[in-house]
Amino acid sequence: MIRLVVPLRLFLYSHPMSGKYWENHFTEKVLSVGFEKMMGWECLFVHKKLSLILSVYVDDFKLVGKSENLKKGWQCLKDAGLLLDNPTPLGDYLGCGQFPLHVPPEEAQRRLEQAYPLVEGHKDEDSKGLRRPRRPAKAAMTCSASTSSAWTCTAIELANVEKSSVKKVATPSLDDHAIKPEEFELPGRLQKEAARIVMKMLYGARLVRYDLLWPICSIAREVSRWNVACGRRLRRLICYLHHTWNHSLESFVGDTADQCHVLLFTDADFAGDVRTSKSTSGSYIAIVGPNAFGPIAALCKKQTCVPQSSNESEIVAAEYAVRTEGLRIFTFWEHVTHIFGAQTANNTTTSTKGTGKSLGDVVVDGLDQNFNPVKYFNQTRPEHPQTKLIVAEDYEAVIKIISKSRSTALRHLPRTHCIDVNWLFEVCDTPGVIVRYTNTKQQIADLLTKAMTKPDVWNYLIDLAQIRQGPVPEGQRQAALSTTKRLGSLPE
Repeated sequence: MIRLVVPLRLFLYSHPMSGKYWENHFTEKVLSVGFEKMMGWECLFVHKKLSLILSVYVDDFKLVGKSENLKKGWQCLKDAGLLLDNPTPLGDYLGCGQFPLHVPPEEAQRRLEQAYPLVEGHKDEDSKGLRRPRRPAKAAMTCSASTSSAWTCTAIELANVEKSSVKKVATPSLDDHAIKPEEFELPGRLQKEAARIVMKMLYGARLVRYDLLWPICSIAREVSRWNVACGRRLRRLICYLHHTWNHSLESFVGDTADQCHVLLFTDADFAGDVRTSKSTSGSYIAIVGPNAFGPIAALCKKQTCVPQSSNESEIVAAEYAVRTEGLRIFTFWEHVTHIFGAQTANNTTTSTKGTGKSLGDVVVDGLDQNFNPVKYFNQTRPEHPQTKLIVAEDYEAVIKIISKSRSTALRHLPRTHCIDVNWLFEVCDTPGVIVRYTNTKQQIADLLTKAMTKPDVWNYLIDLAQIRQGPVPEGQRQAALSTTKRLGSLPE
């Protein structure tokens, strides 16, 4: 007799723990063939022997590393029992596509004129540029959301925009001070569609359009209380987005991993919200080297506290940026330099066990009252290329406060955000974190904190942020042209 009914051991579809079961399954298989978990990053694994890094997102496996070891890495995963499709070339990932691009050495040096001095710490005496080798980029890519034309045109359609009314504008933002106070109280016409429109644009902005984060986030905060002022902001944003839909991030690499460092721009406005007097934190993080610039992430977040001075808002922004983005990317890049770095650090570590002597100003005797375990660890840990996290700050008063770890002008902080300040003092005291001054005109994070209405300032900052018009794949071009025929009219 044939049994047509068998007991079901585990039903994963719609199971609340299905994701965890799958994660446990592939983690066990991956670890069994020599991969190790990357500290601080879930679903990232390192194979030190083969010099490979594996990223797992649900059932999407991405493997990067030395080209001669990629086939071995894929074979190891298959030997572990994972049923995988044949590997394909790099393409779309989470809706973001990468396309090759040529960046001449002279153009690469022009783009690095403001960023690289922060990493190197000095400029050349020669007025022509920096003392660094000019090498052509080994790889240059433009990152474009594969659905950029779709989310652009969908947002326009949801807002019911007529093509003739979408005029070209220089910047995506309006100054709130130019909006009448009563417009903040009158309900807007697109209240029901507001969340759909804004969220559609936000997805693409988080991937490749960092210049749109502030105008989108400032509108997203108001979707539950939509008013006429929000409608005016949205109209301006859609006009700008429609004429710059083919803009995206660009990156170029001409150096080895150990020559590059993590550069974090952080900034904040002061009481930029005209109604609540709250500030906005902004940050922009990239990997920068003598001939390399790779944008990694950006954030725009409204602060939850009302600052009493620019010092407070800048410190809160710096703490949030370093904690949420800076240290995470810093940890990841340490793994990258350790695996792919062309050379190791030249300085050597002297054995200090039981000597009671110091390495420089670092006390190594654990019984000494001046012993600092953080400094001791950084001085005596195993040698590998020394990666640095450079925090670019444009407010000199904040840099002095961080360097001194105190400020008499901020004695009220124990009642407000004392934890932020003390944590930032401790982190910036470690050898791998450096705070350096950058001029306000070159502060890339400035475009993530406030409304930019001056075209020359706006264009200069997005050029520094590597956001520019790039080559458009034919499929995206045809999609954009076809959707412009289905537009209606935008309410005032």
